Amino acid sequence: MVEVFFPPPERSRLRLRVTGHCGAAGKGKDLVCAAVSSLVQTMVGGMEKEVQASVEGTFEEGICDVQVVVNESREPELAAIARVFRFGFEKLAREHPTHIRIVN
Repeated sequence: MVEVFFPPPERSRLRLRVTGHCGAAGKGKDLVCAAVSSLVQTMVGGMEKEVQASVEGTFEEGICDVQVVVNESREPELAAIARVFRFGFEKLAREHPTHIRIVN
């Protein structure tokens, strides 16, 4: 099971921790896992590119534990982007409750 810890941003900081494996299908064929990975990679890469965020932490197979930091002037954008991606994780969790769980 994948666990997603994704609280609302605190001012200019955002934390995202995604751990585990979906187990919905074999490696390379798990569409649920692919959806989670796509959300994580798009969010992290998009934050770096579009709002010049600094991203620090662990980002490897089976675990993403990152802190995203933006300039104070970008806080509204950070909050809006976080809401969109939180929606994506919540939707996946509702559709695949045996494979994804939001833990906060």
